[in-house]
Amino acid sequence: MTNLFIDISEKIDKDHIEVIAAIKEAADSMNISFFIIGASARDYIFEHFYGIRCLRKTNDIDIGISVSTWDRFEKLKKILLNEKEFSKTKLKQRLRYRHNLIDIVPFGDIAAPDYRISWPPENEIIMTTLGFEEAYQNSLTVRLGKNLEVRIPLIPGLTALKLISWEDNYPDRKRDAEDIMFIMNNYENAGNFDRLYGQEKELLEDETFDNTLASIRLLGKDMSMILKKDAKEKIRNILAEETSDVSQYSLVRNMMHSKDDFENTLLKLGKLITGFNGES
Repeated sequence: MTNLFIDISEKIDKDHIEVIAAIKEAADSMNISFFIIGASARDYIFEHFYGIRCLRKTNDIDIGISVSTWDRFEKLKKILLNEKEFSKTKLKQRLRYRHNLIDIVPFGDIAAPDYRISWPPENEIIMTTLGFEEAYQNSLTVRLGKNLEVRIPLIPGLTALKLISWEDNYPDRKRDAEDIMFIMNNYENAGNFDRLYGQEKELLEDETFDNTLASIRLLGKDMSMILKKDAKEKIRNILAEETSDVSQYSLVRNMMHSKDDFENTLLKLGKLITGFNGES
């Protein structure tokens, strides 16, 4: 789908480099796999590698770590908190590093069978980790600086995580919906132009050479290819519910950048569905 390695060294904020290096050192010491998700991953791919200006800047860093127990999660946090610059916050998954907030989300065997994680000891449900495993398995290596390489999701995996996160936390995740729209509008120029005029030319012809609509269908197709049954069914249901005749169109409205583009936004979301479902 895209390069499996990108180099954006010397383009990243110094604090980001320092905090990610500290996380990597701690995770490596415990043999914990992790990847960067959320807005930072979006920025690394689109703005820093492809030169596509993002909607907004972020100083926050979201990390997904693959662990089997809460003890391993807490041990990793303890290692980081022993570092001078890290401090606790009121939220159990969140640390502070200078002016950066770091959310560390555990996934994998630690999650319940329904992919949800519940923070002990209160066991309050925090979030779903559905799709995390597929996003991690379909990730790429990014070089952030000298001797610092980490994993980030491929764009289809990142889109899937944002869509599931939006639905899981509605109405508090409007930015996820805005990011989905941003990704849809820019997928063509994020390493997919040659695909549209090469191996996916039939798809382009179906859309009468509308590159944007064709690339959105390609994004849906790429998402479907990397997801397993449960995540695929979840996303299919979200998209169907948010575009049905009885829908309140909450996703469409959250994606919109102005009051005038409802029909165009709905059209684009429909093309994502077409690609995801393998329709013509």
